[in-house]
Amino acid sequence: MKKEDIENRVLEILKKVLGLINETSKHLNKQDIETWDSLKHIMIIAEIEMEFDIQFEPEEIVEMVSSGEIVRVIIKKQ
Repeated sequence: MKKEDIENRVLEILKKVLGLINETSKHLNKQDIETWDSLKHIMIIAEIEMEFDIQFEPEEIVEMVSSGEIVRVIIKKQ
């Protein structure tokens, strides 16, 4: 799968889980989004694991605090 396709799918998941209906940015960061709390983080991880049919290690989950980091970890798993 191409990096651009992964980025688009990750952004759609983040927007859906975090309720960012009108968000147009292609780079989302946990620090900048009020609704991205620990519960939403787990929901994001679960959605991504189902979407890409992969499982993350706890160390990876902790690192995944931006759309870019999420994409990086997914690409590493492929």
